Amino acid sequence: MSTTHPSLLIRVRDARDVTAWNEFVTVYAPLVHAYLRKRGVQDADAADIAQDVMQSVSTYIGRFDYDPARGAFRGWLYQITRNKLRDWSDKRKRQAIGAGDTQALQALHELPDAQEEEAWNELHAWQLFHWAAEKAKVDFRDQTWEAFWRTSVQHESAKVVGEQLGMTPGAVHVAKCRVLARIKELLADVEP
Repeated sequence: MSTTHPSLLIRVRDARDVTAWNEFVTVYAPLVHAYLRKRGVQDADAADIAQDVMQSVSTYIGRFDYDPARGAFRGWLYQITRNKLRDWSDKRKRQAIGAGDTQALQALHELPDAQEEEAWNELHAWQLFHWAAEKAKVDFRDQTWEAFWRTSVQHESAKVVGEQLGMTPGAVHVAKCRVLARIKELLADVEP
């Protein structure tokens, strides 16, 4: 178990905290990249835009005040990502457009804002879960991890998983709860 420390969003404000920034990029750059790819942006362009987003975050993170009443960090990051995507789209409109870019430009304007933000929030949750799960995995025996994964992610019954792993259904539930608690702890370290 890790000791309690300020959330990553607080730690990343300190420009000298290279560890925090590296962790931030590890957590959030794949989210931004995946979102852009789902919007039809080619891989290389998505990587460039994601880098621009990370640069903007590093520039403006000091101005971000976490206030649940005003909105979550993911909403702020979403707006930065969306603005960078629009900038990229506008730049592409002024240049010759290749076949792959046409799809991305059209996709940018197809979803209503509420649906697009909902898709972002779902992707955000999924990406953060996978990051935390991979990080937590090393803290558990293989049997414990498999019991968690199969019951939580693959939605298999505790009875079936327990029979196959040589565990009681109760032990499977305990394993699931232990891993989930660790994942929640890791997520709390990333975002309040």
